[in-house]
Parts: sequence; C-alpha cells; structure tokens
Amino acid sequence: MRNLRRCVITKERVLALNGCTLRGSRWLVGVMGLSFGSSECTAGSPVAETKQAVSVLKDSQAFERVSKLIDQLGSDHYATRQQAQEQLRQIGVPALDQLQAAILHSDPQIATLARFLVRSSFVNWTSESDPLEVRKLLEHYGTGDLSYRADRIARLAAISGDRGLPALLRIARFEVEGRLCRNAALLILENKSTRDLKDGQGQSLQRWETVLSASSQGQNQACHWLAEYARAKTSGKEMDSTFWLTAIDQERQLLLAKSMETSREFLELFARFVAEQFANEGRREEALKVGMGLLDIDYHDRERIHRALDLCLWALEKNLPEIVVEQNSRPFMNDVRYARLDYLRAESYLRLAQPAKAEEFAERAFSRGGAPDVMLYDRAVHAEFLNVRQQYDWAEREYRAALKIADPHDESTVRLTYLLSTMLVDGLNHAGAVEVLQPLIERFEKEPAFAQEIDNEPNFNRQGGLLGERKATTYTASLRALYLHYRAIDKIKLGKLADAKQDLRDALKADPDNVDIAITMWKNREDPDWNAESEQAIQHSIIEFRDVLPKLERELRINGSSDLATYQQVYANTLNTYAWVLVSTDRDLESALECSQLACRLMPANAAYLDTLARCYFKVGRIDDAIRTQKDAIAIEPSSREISRSLAEYQAALAK
Repeated sequence: MRNLRRCVITKERVLALNGCTLRGSRWLVGVMGLSFGSSECTAGSPVAETKQAVSVLKDSQAFERVSKLIDQLGSDHYATRQQAQEQLRQIGVPALDQLQAAILHSDPQIATLARFLVRSSFVNWTSESDPLEVRKLLEHYGTGDLSYRADRIARLAAISGDRGLPALLRIARFEVEGRLCRNAALLILENKSTRDLKDGQGQSLQRWETVLSASSQGQNQACHWLAEYARAKTSGKEMDSTFWLTAIDQERQLLLAKSMETSREFLELFARFVAEQFANEGRREEALKVGMGLLDIDYHDRERIHRALDLCLWALEKNLPEIVVEQNSRPFMNDVRYARLDYLRAESYLRLAQPAKAEEFAERAFSRGGAPDVMLYDRAVHAEFLNVRQQYDWAEREYRAALKIADPHDESTVRLTYLLSTMLVDGLNHAGAVEVLQPLIERFEKEPAFAQEIDNEPNFNRQGGLLGERKATTYTASLRALYLHYRAIDKIKLGKLADAKQDLRDALKADPDNVDIAITMWKNREDPDWNAESEQAIQHSIIEFRDVLPKLERELRINGSSDLATYQQVYANTLNTYAWVLVSTDRDLESALECSQLACRLMPANAAYLDTLARCYFKVGRIDDAIRTQKDAIAIEPSSREISRSLAEYQAALAK
C-alpha cells in the first residue's frame, strides 16, 4: 500500500505555501513535471497541482522562505531545527530543488539533514502514468541499498522505447546519492533504449524537449548535464566544449578527492560519451583531447591490463588510434602479458599510415612468449583475436605458430587446422586451405584409430545427418569433404574442371549434408552428363528438404514448450539451408525468400541467415533490401570477408 502521508496535502500545508490554494487534496509527489505520458494538464489534476506548486517557488518570497528554513537546519537549538524540518515537509516537493543543493552545503549539519529530508520524506519514485513494468521495478526503490537501486536504474534504461525515461529523469533529479543520479543521467544521454526504433527526427526532438523541461529546474550536476545536452539537441547547435571539458574536470577532481559522488568507472564512461559526441559532430581534435585524458585514470595493477585493452578497443572503434599509441607507450606496457595490446598498437600504426612501425610492433607481439603449453593457448587466442580484428596475415602467422607446437595427438591440432583453413577460404585462398588440411586428412586415412578417437571426442560430436533423416556424418568425414571440396575449387580456378569433377563426387559422398558441394557442381556445368549429375545432386537435396520441413514444423508445435530453443534452431537452420540451395541455383526464388525470412524471424541476429536473406532479396530484384540486410549481417560478423564481398556486389549492381 502506498504511504498516504506522501500523497496527501493538508489544509495547514496549503497555508504553508504562501497562501497558494491547490485544488483537491491528493497529489503525486513523484510526478512534478515528469509525467510524460500525456501533454495535457487538466485543472485539479495531480500534474496541474504540482506545476502550480512549482510556480510558487518562482516567487522570490517563497524561494527566500525555503532558503531561511534550510539555514535553520544548522541552528544550535534543537527546537528550531525540528520546526524547520517540519515546515520543509509541509512545503513538500517545491522545496526539493533547494534541498538538493543544500546537500552540498558547507555546514555538515545542514547537508546531513537536507539529505535526510530528500531521502525520507518527499519523493514517490513512481507515477500513475508510468507503465506497469516501470512501477514494478521501482516498487521498493526508496528502501533499497545502493546496489539494488543501481540495478533498478540499469533495468529502467534497458526498457525499449523510452518508456522508462520519466522515471530515470525523476531519479536523475531527486536521487541524493551522487553516483546513482549521475548514472541515471548518463544512461539518458546515451539514449540506448531508442536506438532500435525508427523514430524520425520529430520524435527525437520531442524526447530532448522532454528532457530539457524536466531537468532545467534541477540543481544537481546530473540535471546540469541533461539540460545542457538537451538544449544543444533541441536548438540544433554543437556541444559547448567549455562546459563539457569543465564537467569532466570536475568529475576528475571529485575522484582525486576520493569523493563517493563518482568513481573511476563512471568518469571513464562519462568522458567516453563526451568524446563520442565530439567525434559524431566531426570535432576530432576535441574528441582526441577528451580521449587522451582517459589515460590519466589510474587503475590497480590487477585491473590495468583489462582496462587498457578495453580503452584501446574503444579508441579504435571511434577511429582515435593516437590514443592507442600513447597508451601503449607507457612503461608498464613492457610486460610480456600485453601482446594483444602490441597488436592493437600495430593496427593503430596501420591506420596512421605508418606500415613500418606497424610491422615492428606486430613482430614484437608475435615474439613474446613463455612455456610451450602457455604459448599454444596464447597463440590460439591471439590468432582468433586478430581474425576478428581483420588482421588476417598476422592471424595466419599465429595459427601456423600454434600448429607447430601443438601436440599431434591432441584435439587442439584438429581445431586449429580447421580454424586456419576456414579463415583462408574466407579470403578465397583455397590452395592454402588445401595445404593446411592435407597432413591431417592423410593422417586420418593412415591412422584409423586416431580418426576414431577424434570422432568420439564429445566436442566434435555432430548432430544427426541431414535433417535427422539418416546417420550423422562423422567429423573426420566432414573435414575430408571440405578438403576435397576446396581442392576441387582450386582446380576449377586453374581451368581443370575435368580433374575437379572426381573430387566433387568424392566430397559429396563423404558428406551428403554439405549442400555447398552440390551447388559448386551445379555452378560449373560443362557437358550433358555432368549437368545431369549436378542437377540430380541438387534435386536430391531439395526433395529431402521438402519432405522434412513439414515434419520439423509439426515437431516445433508439439514439443516446442519443452525445448523451444533447440527446435527453433534446428528448424531455422533447415529453412536457411533450403533457401540457400534454391537461391544459389536460381529456382523458386519466392519460396527461398519466404523460408529465409522465417529463419531470420526464428533466429534473429544470425549473420549467416541474414546473408542468405540478402541474397534472396538481391535475386528477386529488391536491391535496397539486400544492401540493408547485408549491412546488418556485417554488423554482427564484421570479420567475414565473404559477407563483405556480397555487399560490394549488391552496391555495384545498385550503382549501374
């Protein structure tokens, strides 16, 4: 039940408001101009009453009265302090802003009592206009500890569509804990809850007008940030560099003074936000200046490497490689554990058009090592890291170095071989992939016991065969099929289709589930007999798909409640593969598009599925949709060169 004491205004309290009469006896303290569900404000409503109460404070006498009462909180006489507290409680919400400012009063007694009054008496953190999910989140906010309230703030910010914005503004304005109101303000500024919405400029402007209206009367630092940023957004002006640089410096001074109002983590997030805004406005020098200031935040040794790595990744994402160079020139960077940071420094030199320096630090990163078992793990991690960073040459060197020291009888050899070959194929280096896979494939053939050991390894277990209709292809057989497939493609590149045909037949026999083999056969038709054989392979796959898809759909409906995620994944993968076969062989394109769209709905944010959908759009002539979808795929998997090549193909077609 709500505490009615916070919601009822008595006759005496009305008189305390300098004779101002509020219509009605019930008001929501938490609203105070922060109820954004409706732009209307009817007479006698809680919002109208609150706005009228706020307007009272614009009268200089009312302002002076509150100021006098706050001064009395520091009186040496107990009765005077108690009487001042009671009168401030009677005034209620209109006194909040001045009480907020008094929290930082030089008199510790006034500051303590102001904090107590703000925290204990006035703020109802929910409003009747808040969505139900918001009211539930804030039900116990006022009585929660710091970690609980921080969690509530994060959850409010995660609610899509800005439905948590009014509550966040309430917290940013009236929360007495500096860290929490600052965090709420920063989450509002970052505006992540609306990034997935197609609002348009009008709704964005309306959002910042709302923020400006709510924060302009606030007295704390969080409200100053919100008002300043919203003012720039609504006016269309650039950010005031003096204001924001001063704000960052103030936070830094608080941190140096060991104030509980801020923290290293918050200062870093706040400075990054400001730097990003400058960068978005094309003010790179100012962004760089703010970013460089991040290097002066001192973390403990145990956190240093993780913070340094995170900062470097952020700087490169924002195209500020100078920060990485400066960060990694610090003395503590000589530690051998910092190889990945050396690679980031090398990448930064590439962006700064200094290839010689880039190779110098890439070589330094590669040469750092330790015990062989540690080196193997590090090499593998560095290789994958570099692959994701799209530094493929450096990644290949790390993969090959890892293979040299890997135990031939260990599963890591198989895994590293597969990863390296896949990366090479993504770069269209099929000959290189064949060279990497060949020793492993020959060993499988010469040592059946080793092949069986790999096939029995739980990490290499494969699910049932194509659509679960036949026995699963073993892992070693699937690798052999890949090897033969890559070898066939390399032969085709060299104009040796006749030699490639047998490799493709053998590859399809080794792994009938690999539809890419049948597609390669179909795309390289040459004579009637080979054309018929290729068409038969494609038709065989299509028939199997058409037979099993209805079965999977029924299974999803019947068994979905017990293991929905697994059934969705199997069904989506089958739909995607079927669509890929159809679109790659130019048949039944509408069915391909329909199946691909369904796969993406079942398993969203899957780069491979989006890549298939983009191809379907392209084939049916919807090039704009193809480009948009392919960009979504790249955002999920930016290291895939195959996906990037497809985007370039679609963009070239659009330009014609």
